[in-house]
Amino acid sequence: MVDLFDHESGGNPYHTGLPAPYLITSRLRSLFLENLEYSVFDMRHANRIDMKVWSATMTGRILYGKTPLDLIEAYTEYAGRMRVLPDWVHNGVILGLMGGTDLVRSKLDKARKADIPVAGLWLQDWVGVRTTFAGTQLWWNWKLDESYYPRWRELVADVESQGGKVLVYINPFLATEEDHNELFAEAKDKGYLVQKVDGTPYLIRNSSFYVGMLDLSNPGARAWIKNIMKTNIIGAAGGSGWMSDFGEALPFDAKLYGGADPAVWHNRYPEEWQRVNREAIDETDRGGEMLFFSRSGFTQSPGVATLLWLGDQLMTWDAYDGIKTAVVGLLSAGVSGFSLMHSDVGGYVVIKASLAGKQIPVINRTPELLMRWMELNAFTAVLRTMEGAAPDITPQFDSSAETLAHMERFGKFYKGLAHYRKKLVAEAAARGYPVVRHLFLHYPDDPNTHELRYQFLLGPDLMVAPVLDKGADTVEVYFPEGSEWIDLWTRADAGKAGDWVRMPAPLGKPAVFLRKSGATNTEIIEGLKAVGVLS
Repeated sequence: MVDLFDHESGGNPYHTGLPAPYLITSRLRSLFLENLEYSVFDMRHANRIDMKVWSATMTGRILYGKTPLDLIEAYTEYAGRMRVLPDWVHNGVILGLMGGTDLVRSKLDKARKADIPVAGLWLQDWVGVRTTFAGTQLWWNWKLDESYYPRWRELVADVESQGGKVLVYINPFLATEEDHNELFAEAKDKGYLVQKVDGTPYLIRNSSFYVGMLDLSNPGARAWIKNIMKTNIIGAAGGSGWMSDFGEALPFDAKLYGGADPAVWHNRYPEEWQRVNREAIDETDRGGEMLFFSRSGFTQSPGVATLLWLGDQLMTWDAYDGIKTAVVGLLSAGVSGFSLMHSDVGGYVVIKASLAGKQIPVINRTPELLMRWMELNAFTAVLRTMEGAAPDITPQFDSSAETLAHMERFGKFYKGLAHYRKKLVAEAAARGYPVVRHLFLHYPDDPNTHELRYQFLLGPDLMVAPVLDKGADTVEVYFPEGSEWIDLWTRADAGKAGDWVRMPAPLGKPAVFLRKSGATNTEIIEGLKAVGVLS
């Protein structure tokens, strides 16, 4: 239904914006391909793995390590490692807001009065908005819309006076519609757009409109868009970073600068898009405090991107494109070298219908789903909210006293874990270890961990089993062999090694456990006590 009504935004099991031709097996065999061309790993046979690559030559490396973490460390020597997050990120929630100056200020005031720790604002609609069948979307012309955001610099100054930052949005596409196509026209004239074989711009569809795509194989196009980032975002808008969206959609039948092969550039493109973004912030005098987050990538993205996120989940509980896939994505990304990963709190994709002039949600999150997603993301690298494709009909963090209180609680929870999380982020930068970890990475000799999908570790000392089902207030937890755990809330022993135990997980107290011999237990507990979420 989602694919039918929203241009295939439901995805399928074979689509990803973030592939990596790399594997680790349960027997600690590991290899990866260095090829950029399209490849397929077929793991359906019991006694072998077949690999195909669309190239005359297959190039790769076989890795050795005594543990899964050793293998990730070896792999990220090639793939690169993600730099540490700026300190301000750890101060609380990055609120994703839309609606113009007055509405954003009212929501920020609500958050402050509710004592929600706000690390920053992410204002993706800084360029102004359009309405499509998919919902509220943006004008992709990459300049501040001061009629939509009057007194923008005052807003930025206000946020920064409280120790926060303001982030915006950009992607490698350019709007084609009249009055919003200045950059498209300039890029077309200069030959900076991906072309069809006949030399005309290759227009890419997004929901109900078409856009031009920058040809990043052209050095001139790279310098041009980088200058726009510096001038319009960092300079005129005073932004401290942005969502660096898209990058995964280069057509295979495109014509590129200098005869570059689109079959090679398809996977290379998101890496180069990230490289342009990274250069833009590194070439400023405050690059270390800036941040951009990407959803697309390839093998060597970890060495370039500053943060990643999991793209656009449906606002559902399901295992195909809902909250459950956010957990699977976190774990898969971590094994694949993408160590700093997070998801949109509450998901993004809404399906709605019009009835008698009213917008009626068909697929939409509930307050319960939103709050469970807050709980989940408090245990990831970054806690960032998302209003979704139809903000006016979608529950938000400030929709009720209950959601406000929940956001306050888990914003403080995230902040209270800052000291512990900074150690994990430093370890990611030094060794490539993921912040969110599959239990297999620490307990490879326990075969029961191999099949876990919805339970994870935050570093070595915190284990989380989030509630991912509607109406549930308990969750099944596996306690791995070779470890002992205590309940975070009661500090009582929790389960025996090798046991499955159904644990209480009421709203506001998800199932979270401390490793009994954890070296960081005291600082975790003290950090959570300091922000008032643990007694």
